Amino acid sequence: MFIESGNIKFFLDEPRLEIGKKNIILNRTDFKPSTRIYFKITNSCNFNCTYCFQKNDPDINEKVNLKEYRILLDKYISESGIEIIIFGGEPLLNKNKENLIFLFDICNTNNGYFFFTNGCFSKEIGDILVNNRDKINMIIISIDGPEFIHNRRRPLRNGNSYQAILDNANYLYEHEIPFSFQYNIDVDNINYLDQGLTDLDKKLGLNNLTIILNKVLHTKRTISELEFLKKYIELLSVYPHAHLVLNSVVYSKFNNVIIGNGFKRPRCNIENTLILDFPSKKVYICPESMNTEIGIISKNDIIYNNTKKKYTNVTNKELYPCNSCIYANYCKYGCAIDTSNHFKTCKDETYQELKFIIDNFYTFYSLE
Repeated sequence: MFIESGNIKFFLDEPRLEIGKKNIILNRTDFKPSTRIYFKITNSCNFNCTYCFQKNDPDINEKVNLKEYRILLDKYISESGIEIIIFGGEPLLNKNKENLIFLFDICNTNNGYFFFTNGCFSKEIGDILVNNRDKINMIIISIDGPEFIHNRRRPLRNGNSYQAILDNANYLYEHEIPFSFQYNIDVDNINYLDQGLTDLDKKLGLNNLTIILNKVLHTKRTISELEFLKKYIELLSVYPHAHLVLNSVVYSKFNNVIIGNGFKRPRCNIENTLILDFPSKKVYICPESMNTEIGIISKNDIIYNNTKKKYTNVTNKELYPCNSCIYANYCKYGCAIDTSNHFKTCKDETYQELKFIIDNFYTFYSLE
């Protein structure tokens, strides 16, 4: 089966791409993503976000002393090829200072850290980051729009969160610490994206930034994948100098095939993901749901239970009818925590999404 647009034909199962008279045989092997380990060091946060996926998690305020887990942490920090993500709550709170210093002290500089943060950290924490910049791969800062939208959706408990983010972004830039913005998008702020990017361009310069466009999931306010793809193309035409990264499941899967990585059948990366939740001492495999628990943390190791397969069977699309579907290597479904019944529409949706990408092939790949 193929999808056609203009002089392009994309054959789904082979996979193969025809552009005019040029026939390109693509890699059909399975793409193996890297392993991701999240160190969740706190449940505390200085924000009160309207759509927070952790708002229903147990409120565990037990102080964590990561030094007690040195043997366990060393197993992952010393292993090559692992992405280590420092996570919360909000990891860059002052109360986490001792744990942050400890993590940097034991860090292997060949395997530095990624941070997910709301970007509202103190000068004291900023200095710790500067002193350890060689151990930071990327600091990913969440943002939701221009000031009045962002502050409404992601209110700082005391202060102007948007201005604090811009001040800290300038601080990171001046000290050559790599960072990017993750722009969280749903129906409530998608129409303010242009205004938000224009403001960032004026205040920080889009040519200096990497902006990840991220669709908010697991709420009634989420946007469709097709709407997400269309907005990305629209933004590329308005901001050609911006470095926009599209966090779309369908595009990511299509792109892996096009650039030669091969098929990535699983919906996401949970089979190669662990969240070590130190406040709760639980281990789970989806960073957006503690309900995907697969074990508990001891001082020196992880004690696993036998539940992992029930989540990965769904995500890897090994169950009927996904296991035999021609679109399984490209579709956005297969979320282990999403119980919605999508089988009446999933094939048509995936076709429309792939057709849109192929219709706009030269725009999607103009920068490749």
